[in-house]
Amino acid sequence: MRRSYILFFCVCILSCEYEDSNPNQFTGTASALKNGQEWKCGIRMGQNSQYKNSLYLDGMVLNSGGNAIEDFGIGKIGKNLRRQAIHIYSYGIAIDNDSTELSYATIIDGDAVGDIYDVDTTQTCNFIQLTKIDLKRKEVEGVFNVTLILSRNANGGPPAPVQLKFTRGTFKSQIDPKWFK
Repeated sequence: MRRSYILFFCVCILSCEYEDSNPNQFTGTASALKNGQEWKCGIRMGQNSQYKNSLYLDGMVLNSGGNAIEDFGIGKIGKNLRRQAIHIYSYGIAIDNDSTELSYATIIDGDAVGDIYDVDTTQTCNFIQLTKIDLKRKEVEGVFNVTLILSRNANGGPPAPVQLKFTRGTFKSQIDPKWFK
């Protein structure tokens, strides 16, 4: 019995160490106009483990000290060059299992969730589109456009904008060609 506790403890420690070994390793960038102002974000892309026919884009904006101040993610991106509508997603809770999802939140002190935004479903131009899949160069490029509305305002700090509009969004990231086989 004691051995199993020690083994469990070692596995937990090794798992945490592996997961956190390089949390800020980005393989690409995203940029857009956010409420008319230039916005840039480090991203990494991966194959969705639950939905093998889709990708995810996970991004963070870091401050000058290297701490996260914004968390931006788009999930269930089809592996094709078609324009895909972004549907409802509440930060951390998938609403529709078949739809492309987006989550966005501000981050306080590098690790606490601040303001949370949801997709504005009254807008008709919420989309993401892969525009280039280059398996030889191991890269993917795309565009996105989305409007978000404030769903939870964090206590303290400056007042959050009620609406965020990401327009003329672009992204480019390294990929694993095996994801497309």
